[in-house]
Amino acid sequence: MSYDLEVAIHHEPAPEAVSEALRAQPGVRTEGELRGESGNVLVLRDRRGGRVSILTVDGPFRVEIDDLADALAEAVVAPRWLLQLSAPAGRTTSDEKLALRVARDLAEEGAGAVYDPREDKVVWPRRRRLYRAAGGEERIRVVNLEWFFPPSRAEDLPAQWSERVERLLPEALPVRYGDFEPLQHRVETVGLEGFRAFWRKQADAPYGAHFFWKGTPPCYEGAVWLPDPRPPGPWWSPAAARHISVKASFDGRALEEDGAWRAAVVTLFRDVAALGAFFAAGYVTRNVVARRGKLWYDGETESIHLSRMWWEGLPPHPTWLAWFGDPYRERVGPSVRRHVTEELHGGLFIRIGEAPLDRGELEGVSPALPEELVWKPKPPSAGKHDPALRPEREEEPAAFIPVIE
Repeated sequence: MSYDLEVAIHHEPAPEAVSEALRAQPGVRTEGELRGESGNVLVLRDRRGGRVSILTVDGPFRVEIDDLADALAEAVVAPRWLLQLSAPAGRTTSDEKLALRVARDLAEEGAGAVYDPREDKVVWPRRRRLYRAAGGEERIRVVNLEWFFPPSRAEDLPAQWSERVERLLPEALPVRYGDFEPLQHRVETVGLEGFRAFWRKQADAPYGAHFFWKGTPPCYEGAVWLPDPRPPGPWWSPAAARHISVKASFDGRALEEDGAWRAAVVTLFRDVAALGAFFAAGYVTRNVVARRGKLWYDGETESIHLSRMWWEGLPPHPTWLAWFGDPYRERVGPSVRRHVTEELHGGLFIRIGEAPLDRGELEGVSPALPEELVWKPKPPSAGKHDPALRPEREEEPAAFIPVIE
């Protein structure tokens, strides 16, 4: 029986990666290169009577996370490529060790992991993937992902959201959660099903509800806001729509320094939005205080909100990532068409730039949305409000607010 290994990696390997990994090995030579589906490297060792084949390496093959075994998918941040290694049945113990060494070198260079299909386990690295932020207190940029779903998704969303996140970026799953600080519930105690049950219970609250969670670095925290079943009061536009909002916040340093974390967060944004979000955005908040694994917001922190408890239109702020599903997709299509990165599952996905761009960097770059769909900030000179009218607001609702069900 052959000895087989799989290497999933984020960064595409160089064609000569195998020969480079074996450069210091005496009596070993390679033939071929790693070049996509036709890539094949034959590793030969000098033996008495000539050279014998001791290892083949095929690939790299393009993959999505769903193409990989669960154990391998969980070990790699944003896997994009797969290499397959095979040592023949007549191998020696030395040949087997060399195969594992080559696999480890390829995985280390490509920010990946080595998987043994026969044992169904990751054999390198031994520890779980981990992001470590710099210690101490620092003002950082935080990348927020925020998804907006219609109220009709209330029953299915807890399971679908958590299943998608667990597969794509488990660091964004809750470790602790609750509706007040200190957070009272732990997933390690009740499991993900306990978290889903808590979410569904909160959705049944008679006056709307919200709760929060703490994630694993580079995900700091998250939150869910659930709709109020009562009609909107005088504070809101009569046309204001109920919605479910889900938010996750990430350490911007991870996304700026490491393309794998950046790709994982972008994939998470897109694939969760495809669960039926009518709008979603990925945006940067500047000058947030990071201290002892938590985020703190003070007077120097940038203040950005996309929507409050009721939906009153698309936000006026440009965002690094955006998703427009029904009923917005057709209405914004002509305005954003040349910026669309991908169209899938009934939505338009837009990404402006490779690395996260903040509000200032997006000015003049992000597409302008139809004015009638966007809520507008009030100018500072708006003056005092008339108590007999609606309470004073910091923004005016959009001229057109679609029905969201």
